[in-house]
Amino acid sequence: MSTVYEKVANQRKDYINRASLRMVNDSQVIVLEDLNIKGMVKNRHLSKSISDVSWGMFTDQLKYKADWYGRDIFKVNRFYLSSKTCN
Repeated sequence: MSTVYEKVANQRKDYINRASLRMVNDSQVIVLEDLNIKGMVKNRHLSKSISDVSWGMFTDQLKYKADWYGRDIFKVNRFYLSSKTCN
């Protein structure tokens, strides 16, 4: 059973590495929303989905690769009304 979990974990890490590298290669500036992950995990409807995608691991890899390749990465406050400013 542990080999199944190990395989899934390796697939998740591989996907995160590929997706973060693709984002860094395609963009000079990356903007992330400062999400309240701990609060979102408490919601029983969202918790499994958030845990499955390893959002924290993804953002860590994205920050690391953005720094490595000299890209700018910014966090936007989750309460900032960006949809109201984009017209």
